[in-house]
Amino acid sequence: MDSSKDPKYLNKLVMHDIDKPVVFHGLIQNWPASEWTPELLTSVLGDKEVKIRIGLKEAKQWESTQWEADCSYETTTLTNFCSWLNQSGDKPQDRRGDNPLLQYDPEKYWCYVDYKYMAQLFEDHPDILQAIKWSDFGFETRDGKQSTIWIGSQGATTPGHYDTYGCNLVAQIYGRKKWHLFPPSQSAALYQTRIPYEESSVFSPINISKPDSTKYPQFTSTTPYIVTLDPGDVLFVPHHWWHFVETMETSISVNTWIEMETDHKDRFHEAITRMLASGILSSAGNDGKSKWLNPTEELYDSATNLMYLKKANESLLQHQQSTGSISTLCQPSARSTSAKPAHHSPDDQQESTPSHHCQMEEVIAASSSDSPPAKRKKSCDSHMTSPYSSDTQQESTPSHQVDNDENVSAASLSDSPPAKRKKSCDSHVTIDDSVLPDFITPVPCLGHAYWKQNYHLDSSSIVDEHNMNTGTSSGETTFASENNIDLKLGSKGCVHEVEAQKFNAGDANQNQRNSGEMDDNILKIFLESVTDPEVVKHIGVVFNKKMKETA
Repeated sequence: MDSSKDPKYLNKLVMHDIDKPVVFHGLIQNWPASEWTPELLTSVLGDKEVKIRIGLKEAKQWESTQWEADCSYETTTLTNFCSWLNQSGDKPQDRRGDNPLLQYDPEKYWCYVDYKYMAQLFEDHPDILQAIKWSDFGFETRDGKQSTIWIGSQGATTPGHYDTYGCNLVAQIYGRKKWHLFPPSQSAALYQTRIPYEESSVFSPINISKPDSTKYPQFTSTTPYIVTLDPGDVLFVPHHWWHFVETMETSISVNTWIEMETDHKDRFHEAITRMLASGILSSAGNDGKSKWLNPTEELYDSATNLMYLKKANESLLQHQQSTGSISTLCQPSARSTSAKPAHHSPDDQQESTPSHHCQMEEVIAASSSDSPPAKRKKSCDSHMTSPYSSDTQQESTPSHQVDNDENVSAASLSDSPPAKRKKSCDSHVTIDDSVLPDFITPVPCLGHAYWKQNYHLDSSSIVDEHNMNTGTSSGETTFASENNIDLKLGSKGCVHEVEAQKFNAGDANQNQRNSGEMDDNILKIFLESVTDPEVVKHIGVVFNKKMKETA
């Protein structure tokens, strides 16, 4: 065997050396899964039903992304999905029959059998689960049981987001998919948000197909890494890297998330976020919840959320004590040099892609008989490995981390030469492709000039951090409401001036109509503010410190 294709060598590359996206070529051609087609999987599943997400192709021209709440859903068989894919030119509405998908014109809509746990979908077909062989990458006990499958038609999309837990290997089995990726350092320019709330996913409202540089001016400063995956390719997505995904043609892909040491910290932060989001959303009306809570997410009561928080904190403290990292593991990362972007429009309907782990739920299920029942996609699948478990595989804990955490050199782990490094277009360390084997290709960074060349966006529109609060005195931020009430907040958040003369008191009925919308806007801004990842990190530092003091 070529030593560069040795699973141990590949595992060390993924777990320790590679901190930028790369594509592995030609490593899965011997997987039985490489022969899969939608029709083959249809014959395996028979009459088993799946939930299918349906979106509009024209949404590529929208000002903001197409969220899950904007989509339609149908529960039907993969047989009907294939019939929809292969239908003739007849009008869909004229021959719907027993197939609910035929009401959606394939010229206008896409369908996505997205984010399905293979262990559940193919529970009666061990041969299908064993057709995925992550052991070729050094993960000896991983196969389809620890994987998810995505089957989509041309045009199907996954909104921009990063996953708070782990890193990711994605195998392209059938068809082609296009990926836009961005490093964690560019989160501010991607206008990160936790609305709609869903555990373990942080989103961007930007439509990557038609970015709005007026609404999101900092976006043109980003440096995208772009790649189209062909059948047989495997993409490595590092921890906290942003990704926007589009299906270029009918496609099947399979991925697995690999646990990391940083998950202890991220689970703790997610528990805080869940507590804050649940408390605020419980005060929102049904309309607010439908816009700010992902349709497939659930809210738990305060007692359950406290249980999550307690267990996550205990796990974090134990990890800190065992690794001697008490003084650093909970520290918030430095903010990006870019200014924190303004909040996007309050009436944007937003949706999240499904979160990929149920780590906190698994802890509760293992420690309490009063735990909530298993949830949908993020449910406590017994086949999915939990970092809380004592049997977590050693190879599933990479030592490389983002935010300038120390990397472990391959030289200290094997006789393989450490990969040489060079500066990439965003001034972050990346792998020098000249020292990588020929079958490993770094995803190219196209630089911020890409937006001007392809979308005619001018990077000069980037808003400087010091100009964000133009028009206010030092230490003050001005908010203007829809009915022209101008509130100036001092540095401690106290209202010290209300320019009431701007308030149009002549139309009491209009004021009353606006009050509900204004309250919703304030509640949304507050929800987004307290669940901001950087804010949560600071809360985590204080909470962790207080817990140690009372221990």
